[in-house]
This record gives sequence, C-alpha cells and structure tokens, in this order.
Amino acid sequence: MVEHNLAKVGVASSNLVSRSIVFIFLLFIPLLSYSKQHIIIKQRYCIKNNQLTLKDIYPQSRKNRTILAVSTSLSSYKVPSLDLISNIKKYLSLPVKDNSGGIVTLDKQCYIKYEKNKIKQTLRSIFKKRYKSIRIVKLQITPINPFPNDFDDYTFDSINIKEYNLRKKSSSFIVVYKNSRGRKLRIFFKYNILAKISLFKAKHNIRSGKILFRNDFEKNEVKFDKIPSNFIEDLKNRVYIAKNYIRQGSILTRYLIKKATLVKKKDTLRSIIKDGSLQVEFFSKALQDGNMGDIIKTIGNNGKIYKAKIVGKGLVVIQ
Repeated sequence: MVEHNLAKVGVASSNLVSRSIVFIFLLFIPLLSYSKQHIIIKQRYCIKNNQLTLKDIYPQSRKNRTILAVSTSLSSYKVPSLDLISNIKKYLSLPVKDNSGGIVTLDKQCYIKYEKNKIKQTLRSIFKKRYKSIRIVKLQITPINPFPNDFDDYTFDSINIKEYNLRKKSSSFIVVYKNSRGRKLRIFFKYNILAKISLFKAKHNIRSGKILFRNDFEKNEVKFDKIPSNFIEDLKNRVYIAKNYIRQGSILTRYLIKKATLVKKKDTLRSIIKDGSLQVEFFSKALQDGNMGDIIKTIGNNGKIYKAKIVGKGLVVIQ
C-alpha cells in the first residue's frame, strides 16, 4: 500500500517536472524570437514632411520618433548610416544590421507623381530616333531639382536634351511641365541608360584603299558606353572605301572608311544604252563627280550630253 502511494507521488512529481519544463519553454519562446528581431538599415528611404521617423526604419515600432530632420531646400539628402544608428539606439535596444554600405539617401521626391512613365517613354523615343538599331535594356530617370509646392497644377509637356548628351550612358536633361494657365516649369533630371547598338565590324584585316564588299564586314551588338565617335550605323546603298588599314574586329567609323567616289569629273566611262533587247555600249566623259546610284551628266565623243546613272566603278547607264 505504501509502495503504491509512493508510486503515485513519483508520477505526480514527474508530471509536475514535465509541466514546469513546458512552462519554462513556453516562457522563453517569445524571448528567443524577440532576440532574433533586428533593425535593417537600407540604402534609401522615402520620407514625408522633411523628416525620417522611427517607423520609416522599423515599422513594428509602437512609438514613432523623429530620427532625422531634412532641410526643405534639398530634394534628397545623404547621411552616414552611423548617425542614424546612434539616434535609433536612443529609442530601441534591438541589434542593427547595416545594409546601406555606410551612406543612406533620404528621398523627398518619391511620393511626388511627376509622370515618370511618360517621361521614360518620350526619352526612349528620342534615343530610338537618334540610333536606329538601339536596343534599350534599362532606362532609369531621377529628378535633380526639388518640385514646387503647387506642382499638382502641372502636367508633363516635353523633354529638352542636348545632342551631345545623347552620346552618354549617364547625363542630364530638362523636363518641361505646363499648367492650365500656360505657365511652364523646367525640372532637371538625370538618366542612366543600359543599351546596345548594332554596328559593323571588320571580318578580317582590310588594306587601305580597298572598296568594301558585304563579305568584308558583319553586324555585331556593342554596349552603348563602348561605341566610338563617328561610328557608321548604316552601310546600305553606299559604296565605301578604306581610308586607313583596318584590323579584324575593328568597328567601322568615318575615321576608317569613307564614301567611295566611283566616278570623278573627266573620267572616261563605259556607257550603256538599253532599248528593249538591244544594248549599245560606247565611251563618254564624266562632267561631274558621283557615287553609286547618282545621276550625273556625261558627254559623248559626238558632243552630245547625256544623263547617266552610276551602276559601278567607271560604268553608267544612259537614262
């Protein structure tokens, strides 16, 4: 009987210990999960009312505090992340993970609706008009100037960008806005473009003075920031000659090639007159320079002047 009671006591003690362990485990679960919580510092924050708040950085915070006030004259503001971290620790004791790289940008423009998609679409069209074979992979735009307080009255009107800026992968341009009264507002923007352009490269070494044929070059895509000045984007319906020695793989530019003058003034030309199935050939003298497809004047041995189309080097067809 005593042994039976002792057994009951033992079971009861065991159950009590088990319950205590479970209770302690449940008690520490929130503490364990809490210890895993931390604050992440990002590279950029959108801010309102010229201030960065605790909830901007840590939305779970029950209280909101101003971490940093930003000057009203600036559209964006850069601050060392260490300054933010020191201010955050005044209100929270959680561990901080800095993913900013050391510098945090506070952006006041991101809440403003400045018709970003229309601007990007228009800028894309400008680039595509300038470069026929451009393939735009990515285009980013960022306003540089602050927007005025009455900006809601304005709508997108047009873009002004300098020709030389269209040659750069990153530069500035002006966006023009207009209100209902016709007043114009100009805001400076910055763009970054990632694109490729199809250009011509020499398939093999080409000697100086050689007339280029289709098997001398091929098209290749080149990164926008790697294109040389004076590149040639279109070789159709033109005859070109190498101005200098061209190495295999070189991009064809106006420095390396030029339009070939197939016919020069006073050249003796092989001239063809066609009349149905009848073809007559004779020699005439060119009265002016010309290239492939040009219509020039020639004079025959009989003194008669003809209009002739250049179809090859030293060869014309009388019109």
